[in-house]
Amino acid sequence: MLTDWFLPWWPDVGAFFAMGKHGAYVWGSVAACVVALVAEQAMLAGQARRWQRQQALMLESFSKEKWPLSIEVKENIAMKVEA
Repeated sequence: MLTDWFLPWWPDVGAFFAMGKHGAYVWGSVAACVVALVAEQAMLAGQARRWQRQQALMLESFSKEKWPLSIEVKENIAMKVEA
C-alpha cells in the first residue's frame, strides 16, 4: 500500500543515526558536503565583492572629472549621437 511507503524501516532514532553501523561514514560524508557547499558559497560571495569593488575603482578612475575627454573624442561622440 501507499501508506507502507511512508513508514520508517528503523526501530528508533538511534538506529537511524547508526545507519546499520555505517553512521560515521554516512554522516561524515554529509558533513563534508555541507562544509564544501558553505565554503564554495563564501568564496563566490567574496569573489563577487572583489569584482564589484574593482568595477567601482575602474569607474572612478576613468570618470570624466579625472580624465577629461579630448576635443576629437567629444566630436566623434557627438557625430555618433547625431547619426
